[in-house]
Amino acid sequence: MTSLLILCASLLTQFLCAILALKMHRTYGRHWVWLFIALAMPAAGIRSCLAYFRLMSYNRLHMQDISAEAEIFGLSVLLCLGLAIVGSIFDKRLCAEDALRQEKRRLSMLVDRRVADLEAEVAERRRAEEALRQDSERFSAIIATQYDIATAERDLSAMMDLIVGRSQKLTRADEAVLLWVDGEVLTYRAVAGRAVPFLGHRQQRAGSLSGECVASAQILRCDDVECDSRADLAACRRLGLRSMIVVPLHHDRVVVGVLQVGSAEIHAFTALDEQTLQLMAGLIAAAMSHAAEFEAKQELLAQQESLLAEAREQADKDPLTGLLNHRAFHKHLELEADRAHRTGESVALVVIDLDNFKFFNDAYGHLVGDEVLTLVASALRRSSRSYDTLARYGGDEFAMLLPGVESQSAAGITARLTKEFEDIEYQPATGPPIPLTLSLGVALFPEDGPGRLEALEAADARLMRVKCGGSGAGELTEQLRAQLSCSMANFSMLNALVTAVDTKDRYTRRHSEDVMAYSYQIAQALNLDEKACNTVLMAALLHDVGKIGVPNFILRKPGALTDEEYRAVKQHPIMGAVIVGAVAGLEETLDAIRHHHERWDGGGYPDGLAGTDIPFLARLMAVADAYSALTTDRPYRKGMEAECAQEILAQGAGQQWDKNCVEAFLTVRRTLLLPVLSPLLFGSDAGSVEKIWENTVGVTN
Repeated sequence: MTSLLILCASLLTQFLCAILALKMHRTYGRHWVWLFIALAMPAAGIRSCLAYFRLMSYNRLHMQDISAEAEIFGLSVLLCLGLAIVGSIFDKRLCAEDALRQEKRRLSMLVDRRVADLEAEVAERRRAEEALRQDSERFSAIIATQYDIATAERDLSAMMDLIVGRSQKLTRADEAVLLWVDGEVLTYRAVAGRAVPFLGHRQQRAGSLSGECVASAQILRCDDVECDSRADLAACRRLGLRSMIVVPLHHDRVVVGVLQVGSAEIHAFTALDEQTLQLMAGLIAAAMSHAAEFEAKQELLAQQESLLAEAREQADKDPLTGLLNHRAFHKHLELEADRAHRTGESVALVVIDLDNFKFFNDAYGHLVGDEVLTLVASALRRSSRSYDTLARYGGDEFAMLLPGVESQSAAGITARLTKEFEDIEYQPATGPPIPLTLSLGVALFPEDGPGRLEALEAADARLMRVKCGGSGAGELTEQLRAQLSCSMANFSMLNALVTAVDTKDRYTRRHSEDVMAYSYQIAQALNLDEKACNTVLMAALLHDVGKIGVPNFILRKPGALTDEEYRAVKQHPIMGAVIVGAVAGLEETLDAIRHHHERWDGGGYPDGLAGTDIPFLARLMAVADAYSALTTDRPYRKGMEAECAQEILAQGAGQQWDKNCVEAFLTVRRTLLLPVLSPLLFGSDAGSVEKIWENTVGVTN
């Protein structure tokens, strides 16, 4: 029984030692000694249990075994006490360390709090110093403003501008406005910042914070216009404002206006800003008191200036069209040129001439001519932007200034305006409408000239080139003229004849050059030799030279010809042959010039020849002449589309024109990617072709 008690006590002590060793290992550091003790105690307990059961199995107990177990028990007790003592020492050390850490933490918090307090004191001192500095600057600015008002002339507008500018600067606002009460309207009398473009603007008092200030005669502040129903939200958004202060201006105990400042930020103003604006408003009231008489004089002068400006504006307008006149156009040109120099943008100068206007006046009278000019002016307005400048430059000339065209070329602008003006026509009281054609010359400033006058001269030069006619056949005309110049000794005489006709009818030169190009294409398609080709070129260029003997009013009449006028026109082939016959070396062209209006069926003029009796070159040239006449604009009608003209030639082959020449020409046009339309467009009736031809070009040729 004694051995069992010793064994139990030993096991209990060993278990307690293991628990204490594990606690030391976990709490005071993971050292191998604690782990060794924790593992050794269970091993010792197992050993004791095995020894006990071994002894009990033999039913013999020896004092040596009991003594050994007692020694183990004693050692366990001593070890347990040692662990408890060591644990107590470590606990005290840990408590001391925790106390030290807590003290350090407390001292650190005290230091941080003191540093924060010191920083707050420094920041507060700096804020106070900054506030004092700002106050000093504000009062210095107010004193300086008072001095400026006292030493300045009695110009109320200048004083208002000064005070408004200083108010914006002192309150760090984005805009400042002085609004003057004029009945139920408030007028922007002085502006600064974002409100500069609105000088002179008038707004209704109702529905605005400024109007509310006038009605209440008190200072009003709006920290966010989006949340304040008193503010004019549309006007604030237009200026980009979110907060405002409005101060009333008193004069003779009456609110005569308000001083308003605004900012793009919400809650941008303080009570100090209100006081500053109140002081500035007092300065304005003082300025008004000192300058009332001077202001009355200025108002009178302003009215006189307004009347003068109105009179000047009337003097700048053309009374017929309502466009600017010649003098005003040059003034606007100077302004636009200066602006272009500052901004680097391009300005297009467009000079426009109404073709054949003199003969339009002669045919229909000057009242109708005035209607035509008004019609053209309306067309110019429709094709222009709100900020373009339009002017009547001369009798039948107009001009345009198109700013901001740096992404466009002169050719592109010309093409666009030509397209917009191509459908203008005048409808007389009786008869079909008469198309109006405009010639344009476009130049870009400063690309086409270092100065505005040089650019204008460039536009005039391009207009003259257009008025003098250019070939519808493009570069081929210039090549053929160069070829004639090299192959003919008397080409200068030939060119002089063409120029003489051009002075009477500019259409004739372009038409002749077109016929020259088309005739040369037909001659090439028919494989004519070089001599025949040169003869064709000369005859085509001179085929209408007889028109020099036709009166101007007939050549350029903007309408149908009478029978008598048509008979005069039909004489031009004979006159042309007579004129050309007087020039040596051009004999081979005479038959083509005289007979290019003969018809294959004998219905032509001047001799009524038919079939192969018509000289071959005349038959060839008749096809080119017809195609050019069909596709070229005339004073009384627009040119036909190329496909339609080719269809008319195809249907008239063998009746009005030589079939072989027509086929050769159409073959050339097909190779130039100009396909002939289907016969279904006009039908196959020869009578319809003849009618179209007579209605289109009969009176011209």
